[in-house]
Formats: sequence, structure tokens, C-alpha cells
Amino acid sequence: MDCEVAAFAGWIASIGGSNDGCAAIEIPDDIKLDPSDDPVATIVESTYPMFKNATNDPSYLNDRAILAPTLEVVEFINQYMSDLNSSEGRTYLSLDNTSKLDS
Repeated sequence: MDCEVAAFAGWIASIGGSNDGCAAIEIPDDIKLDPSDDPVATIVESTYPMFKNATNDPSYLNDRAILAPTLEVVEFINQYMSDLNSSEGRTYLSLDNTSKLDS
């Protein structure tokens, strides 16, 4: 295993542990992002630098992830990334039943 990956894995494993859910976490300088006016854009661009060009390659999305603290943040990031997606949208329809006789 690469030393850098092993060090990162050790740092991740050290987070949490025996604390009660409230803790200060020191993030190593080499993985911190530079602050900007738009933190979501900074996070998305650092995680998916070629997103606009690679939207047709499913492995590009499968090999990366953005962790978010709440569902509200997840929804915000999803909307931001959907707005970046220039491909034509599709609507998929579904039914809970096929006819009135089924109910």
C-alpha cells in the first residue's frame, strides 16, 4: 500500500473513536481546500475536475464521492451538479398500479 494512502487511512480511522459525537478535527494541510466565495463549487471542482466533460462515463462518477453532513447539503450539492450537467434531461414515469381493477 502506498505510504500516502496508508497515512490517510490511519487519519480517517483516528477520527471518532471514543468521543461522544462532538469533537474538533484537525484536517491535514495537504488535503485542505483553499477557501473561496463558493465553497460548494470548490468542493465539486476538486472532486470532479472533469465533470462537464465526463458525464457520459459512469466510472468517473463511481470512483469519487462528496461526503455531506446533512441531507439538506446533499440536496444542495445534487442540485448544483445537476445544473452543471449539460446533457438533455429525461423523465421516467411510473405507476403504483396498472388499472383501477388492481386497487
